[in-house]
Amino acid sequence: MSKGLTDKQERFAQLVVKYGNQSKAYREAYDVKEGTKDESIIQKASEYANKVDIRSRIEILRSEEKQEHKIDREFIINGYLQIINDTNHVFELADLKDADSDASKRFYKLKELTSNADKIRAMENLAKMLGMNAPKKIDVNITSFKTNWGGS
Repeated sequence: MSKGLTDKQERFAQLVVKYGNQSKAYREAYDVKEGTKDESIIQKASEYANKVDIRSRIEILRSEEKQEHKIDREFIINGYLQIINDTNHVFELADLKDADSDASKRFYKLKELTSNADKIRAMENLAKMLGMNAPKKIDVNITSFKTNWGGS
């Protein structure tokens, strides 16, 4: 347990990392009564997760988990790229007119393992990870503004 955290706060931090869901972690760590409004749970979970000591503990636990499982940004990106490449390879194999038996076997094996939906999902997730879906920022400077409030 981390210094300064209560048992429930430590459990909450661990469950946030385990589930990736603050509300679910809050429900379990604090034994929320049935019938409690979802809005209340969401608000409380967010408040707890944003407390400096709890947020710090969550970050430490996430870092430990990444190191333990050897999962980092590069690992995830490479996994998505592999899905995209496998799907591209399936399409290439499908276009071969005079494919030998090895190429045919690879085609059917890859076809079972991948789909176009996998490729699209991988590309969408990569775009999100790399910030490519961020809205464009448009600076607007208004130097004057006319209204006809007040009647004339």
